[in-house]
Amino acid sequence: MAFSREQFLAANDCEIIEVQAPRMSEPIRLKAFSGKKRERYMQWVTLDDGHGGEKFDVAGYQAKMVILSAVNEEGRDLFSEGDFEALMEKDANIVAYLADEIQRLSALGEESVEEKEKN
Repeated sequence: MAFSREQFLAANDCEIIEVQAPRMSEPIRLKAFSGKKRERYMQWVTLDDGHGGEKFDVAGYQAKMVILSAVNEEGRDLFSEGDFEALMEKDANIVAYLADEIQRLSALGEESVEEKEKN
């Protein structure tokens, strides 16, 4: 039997993993992007290129990923967009490590999509 509309919409389908980042005393929980979070991320890292097109804004893109993915024990957002500057002050290697995990978890980029297709 196939999913009903109600079952599909009620399913808790965004995977959550615990990651032990280097030099951090406790693990952090990361949640795969929902469609809504992915869209917010894409809006947040996209700039007008001044020629009628768009370009990727590399400034702080990894911290933005962490803000949108990190969750507490209840699955609620750990950070808010207001925490951006504070995350930018953290060790860049730790933020990059977490961003790499988020990219794999949320299938962001070709490499992650290929990995998800294999599993």
